[in-house]
Amino acid sequence: AYFHEGISQREIARRTGMDRKTIRKYIVEYEQQREELIRTKDPMRIGVLTEGIVQAPKYQVGVRPKPVVTEEVEEKIRGFLAENEERRNKGLHKQVR
Repeated sequence: AYFHEGISQREIARRTGMDRKTIRKYIVEYEQQREELIRTKDPMRIGVLTEGIVQAPKYQVGVRPKPVVTEEVEEKIRGFLAENEERRNKGLHKQVR
């Protein structure tokens, strides 16, 4: 719509409900891919260009190691639980961690 109909980024953002900066990001991305397509003159990539803009973005998600509960951490947890129990017994229910 930005290129073909001359609609402003603000108007596209209003129509789609997306942030204007997100619209600008997609337009800049499209322009960069379009320039590369023009330079390479590869007609097979035209579908890839529009497909990349229309599809939802795919994010790279890192694989994190599972946290290990050490004896030191277990001891701190036990201490907090004991402290909470003492506070409950004293009637300090709101001061529990």
